[in-house]
Amino acid sequence: MSSKKFKSSNRLITNKYFWLQFLIAIILLFVAIIFINISLKRYTNHNKELEVPQVQNMFYEDVANSQYSDILNFIIIDSVYNALYEPGIIINQNPLPYSKVKPGRKVYLTIASQSPGEIYMPNLIDLSVRQALGTLETVGLQLGNVRYTPAFDKNSILKQYHNGIEIKAGDMITKGAVIDLEAGAGLDKPETELPFLYGKSPREVQLILIYSSLNIGEEQFYGSQNKDSVLAYSYQPEWYNSRIVDYGTTVNISYCSPDNYNFDSLIFIKMFGDEYYYKFFDKSKHYSKSFFDSIFKDPQIYYSIIKNDIYTE
Repeated sequence: MSSKKFKSSNRLITNKYFWLQFLIAIILLFVAIIFINISLKRYTNHNKELEVPQVQNMFYEDVANSQYSDILNFIIIDSVYNALYEPGIIINQNPLPYSKVKPGRKVYLTIASQSPGEIYMPNLIDLSVRQALGTLETVGLQLGNVRYTPAFDKNSILKQYHNGIEIKAGDMITKGAVIDLEAGAGLDKPETELPFLYGKSPREVQLILIYSSLNIGEEQFYGSQNKDSVLAYSYQPEWYNSRIVDYGTTVNISYCSPDNYNFDSLIFIKMFGDEYYYKFFDKSKHYSKSFFDSIFKDPQIYYSIIKNDIYTE
């Protein structure tokens, strides 16, 4: 039985037809591998890359009708309202400009919408002014002026207004709208100390005035309109140490760039006057650098310390 199997297998090995079929199969497999490899390279654009163009700040219609749309697939995934951009302007793109991608890659865009949309007005009644500010910022609204009126609930919100008209919680309102508030001032004559605002950023000024129960009036910008690059150099009513003003007093602020103004000198002179300015810097050698720097971060803390030291001969 075993000898028959051996003869059969031996006959198969020496069969020319078998080897021909085996060779053809190897050749076909090799051709198939080459074909698949070439097809995959063509399908995936192997070794073909291009730079994503800068399309931010361009209108979407212009991009869609440009040569870029022939090699990349631009898709709008979101639209947001931004008062700084015209409707239809591309605000953001992903992948970022100059990234290396393959032809046909999807580029996701965020464009500026026509309107900010509407939201429900939150209920600010009985919240403190600080809590009301946080709530407004969370939902995308802005705090306007706070009018203080004699009431038992000091610093608690009594009414909320939009464009001079009282607005109720749950009413629809445009996102980004300015909300004015009426708050309690207590039953006694409401007064507060005018804070030191020199050298503060617009955001710092806003928070300091709100926490001091005061209102922001007219804001003027010199040298730059960018609120992130200016500091307060003048305001009315003008500050002097321990000045008391009424609750809700409107404070008008002027800002300028630190590149155009010596704020260190301004802060010191406002705190101690011209007559102490040069005396202090004559004696400043015995101050540590950290102490010297702290003067300009929170000058009111060091007011009495420095003034007494200047008098000491």
